[in-house]
Amino acid sequence: MLWTGTDGNLASAIYDASVKVMTRDGMAEEKVLEAVIEEVQRVADVRKEFRTADYFDFSFLRKAREQLKAIGWRP
Repeated sequence: MLWTGTDGNLASAIYDASVKVMTRDGMAEEKVLEAVIEEVQRVADVRKEFRTADYFDFSFLRKAREQLKAIGWRP
C-alpha cells in the first residue's frame, strides 16, 4: 500500500486478483497483469492509467530463475 500509494481496499483487490493467476514461481504473463490492473480499476472506479511496471516488478524473480536454471535446479 505504501509503495504504490493505494488504499487498503485497492491493494487487497490487486492481491486477490493477482494471486489467482500466478504460476508456482510467482511469475505471470504481461497480458494477465494488464487484465488484473484493468479489473481492479473497474471495481475501484479508478480512471488513472497505470502500467504493469507501476505495480509489478519481476526483475528479481527473472534473475533468480536464470541463476537456478544455470545450476540445473528443478523444483
